Amino acid sequence: MSQWYLQPPGVMRRRRWLLPVGLTAWLVILLLALQPAVAYPALQGNVLLRVEPVQSIVTVGEEFEVTLMVEAGSQALDTVDAFLSFDPALLEVLELIPGGTLPTLLTTSYNNTTGLISYSAGKPLGGPDPSGSFALVTVRFQAQATPAPGGTPVVYLFDPPAHNTDVFYEGLSVLDSVEGGAVVVLPT
Repeated sequence: MSQWYLQPPGVMRRRRWLLPVGLTAWLVILLLALQPAVAYPALQGNVLLRVEPVQSIVTVGEEFEVTLMVEAGSQALDTVDAFLSFDPALLEVLELIPGGTLPTLLTTSYNNTTGLISYSAGKPLGGPDPSGSFALVTVRFQAQATPAPGGTPVVYLFDPPAHNTDVFYEGLSVLDSVEGGAVVVLPT
């Protein structure tokens, strides 16, 4: 008992909390070491959306197709929102034919009065993440009239929030660039 009184004041208190603090620190280190490493995907942001063919040459009344292509390389993606503009006085959309790589259709519509195509598709929940090159959708048009020389453009729209073309992976944009197309309509 006499040794108890001979120790400097506060030493006993330090020793009481030293064990819980040291044990807590070791538990935290152990838990961090046992936690699985989280692998975050590398977002390269190098996806290209393009219209294929770049130029279509058709005659008035002729039906033809253009395909919206996704060129992702090794970049995984899960959703593509494509909005395109065309001149409705010169072209009429007859049909949108979905590609098979992104089978979950979120939006698929066209308006031949305003000249707007809206197409949004994604991967199935829990499905594999697509990458590489694939057809998003094929648009079947009919030429209605002859435009001025040089053709009429079919271009992607960037008009947020309603018509913003983009490509996503886990909620983040991975779109780098787009390439539109042109349609030259010759008289019959």
